[in-house]
Amino acid sequence: MSIIKKIKYRIRLALLRRSLKIPRKNRRVVGYDQAATMVLLYDMPLDVSGSFIARFIGQLKSDGKQVDDAGLYFAASIPKDIQLPMHLNVFCKKDFKWNLRPAALYLKELIEREYDILLDLSSRDSWPMKLIAAASRAKYKVGAHHPDFNQIFDLIIKADTECKDEDLAANAVHYLKIIKTPQSND
Repeated sequence: MSIIKKIKYRIRLALLRRSLKIPRKNRRVVGYDQAATMVLLYDMPLDVSGSFIARFIGQLKSDGKQVDDAGLYFAASIPKDIQLPMHLNVFCKKDFKWNLRPAALYLKELIEREYDILLDLSSRDSWPMKLIAAASRAKYKVGAHHPDFNQIFDLIIKADTECKDEDLAANAVHYLKIIKTPQSND
């Protein structure tokens, strides 16, 4: 890794840790059956198929969940010739400020809303999505294992770098279904 990439990584990690210092007063354990609202963070692949994400959101909605989503397209802007799925909220690098804070109003509102579960399917290189996950007011946060991001999540799913989003989502839902919401979260 070059020195510039190392410096960039350290700055982003410092910004992430700063977001984590804000205490979450509403933190609690929430199981899948008791969750009414969910937010899904993901990476939109460059081929923009989005079929898995659309199916997964449909599955969550058929289970009676209100689902909001935010996807990151890894480019400065989304090309005009690409047809994005109509119901997905996809953002690009121009929708974030230099410090990776969201500039788009939808993303700011996403952070401020209180959700029962936040499910982060984004990759390890998706710093804006990690900052949204860290700053979110969600009660229970679920994401993939990574030493630098473990402080963000309440439930950490062990997944290697080659793990597909489908597998990560299936594992997350499986473990969330096992969890039963306690009567008191003191």
